[in-house]
Amino acid sequence: MTILRLLIDVNVILDFILARQPFAAEAKRIFQANDKGRLEGYIAASSIPNVFYFVRRDLKATLGEVQATKEAYKATKLCIDSFGIVALDEPMIRSAMLQPGNDLEDQLQAAAVLAAGLDAIVTRDKDFRWANIKSLTPNKLLKQI
Repeated sequence: MTILRLLIDVNVILDFILARQPFAAEAKRIFQANDKGRLEGYIAASSIPNVFYFVRRDLKATLGEVQATKEAYKATKLCIDSFGIVALDEPMIRSAMLQPGNDLEDQLQAAAVLAAGLDAIVTRDKDFRWANIKSLTPNKLLKQI
């Protein structure tokens, strides 16, 4: 069986890290499949500060700023330890800005898939219909692997 090389969208990463329901269980299974080598997961470099920001923001009210910041750094480390990172450079950013769509973050994700020659993006975001890349929902991916 061919191992899929996949970009994991930030929404799936945050579903796991923040235990967002009802999506956390599928996201956890994707992390586990990556850890077991059943897929080869990547994240765009642009996702790293997004993970940090949303984890800190969402945990700040319950944990306080200091502890939320520590948790955000732990989440960031988990991402860079778990997945390959697709670097973004000036030509990729310019290319992303030429993609159809109206969300630069999504355009950068699509550019990362294309630049790294990945098989697809795993996302719950339906806005990737415009991109010239294959898109899989977490549920669809888990049925394939």
